[in-house]
Amino acid sequence: MPTKGSQGAQNAQTLGSNVSLASENAQFKILVVDANQFFTPFVEKFLETEGHQVLKAFSADEALAMTSASQPDLILFDNGVEGSAGRDMLSDLLVAQNSAAVVVLARNPTVSASAEAIRRGAVDYQEALDVQKLKEIIEFQKSAAF
Repeated sequence: MPTKGSQGAQNAQTLGSNVSLASENAQFKILVVDANQFFTPFVEKFLETEGHQVLKAFSADEALAMTSASQPDLILFDNGVEGSAGRDMLSDLLVAQNSAAVVVLARNPTVSASAEAIRRGAVDYQEALDVQKLKEIIEFQKSAAF
């Protein structure tokens, strides 16, 4: 027969297990910011197949509003997005959600643009979406969040 103290410890252990399972099963939110909807259909299908919640924004202002409201875990940002500040959007997104990882997708990448994006806080800068690298970034962000 369990004592009052051991019952409390058992309940705490069960609660801890349930919290851990809830954290593992929580949907990872990814905001895709793509002004021309160039890569959105492919990325959305891939990410949803992987079990992630996909949010979409097609302008700088929409991206900032969604970032503030939804607090995504990862932001895939098309550096061609125009709006409130063009490339300054990267800094604005990180201010709105400082724990999100930002991956910049560039159609015409340059070494200087890549270096600038990383300096401003992007975790990666890609010309073409590298699905394997994206999976690694998502797994890293998940482990950092929980």
